[in-house]
Order: sequence, then structure tokens, then C-alpha cells
Amino acid sequence: MLTEERHQLIRDQLAADGKVLAGELASRFGVSEDTVRRDLRELAKAGQLRRVYGGAIASAPFAAASVGQRSGHAVEEKARLARAAVGLLVAGDFLFI
Repeated sequence: MLTEERHQLIRDQLAADGKVLAGELASRFGVSEDTVRRDLRELAKAGQLRRVYGGAIASAPFAAASVGQRSGHAVEEKARLARAAVGLLVAGDFLFI
């Protein structure tokens, strides 16, 4: 399997699960854990994940998304939060949810 193929599969699993484990990836890809650790280092250097002991976690899922893209996320939860917060606001206050 090519490096870029592994990188894409790692990104896909991070998007789905939020984390990856080096040992599981090595078994899945049929490569050594050293190879997986190298892949994770490269992806971390590119800002695509954050290394943790034994694997990696997704880096800030919404960091690259624009405000317009994020505005449609968790709409009902944001509406509930806004209804709860409205009583705490005074004239001139601004609340960004």
C-alpha cells in the first residue's frame, strides 16, 4: 500500500472515529508499527491530526471549516442554548453560538 493511500485511510478513520491506534493500523495495513508511527508523524506535522501515546486523535474538527459551514451544525442545540441565554443578556451584549 502506498504512503498516500495509508494517509487517506488514516484521515478517513479519524473523521469517522476521532482517533486511531498505531497497532490496529499496522495490522490493518499489513505494515510495521514504525511505518504507522512515521505516517502519523507526517500527518501531525501537516496539522491533520494530533499525536497521542499509542496513536493519534483528530485535531480541531471545525478549525478548517468556515463560519458558514459551522452555522448548520447542531442547530437544535444552539437554539436551546440561545433560549436559555437570552435572559442573561442585556442591551448591547453579543452572543455568538
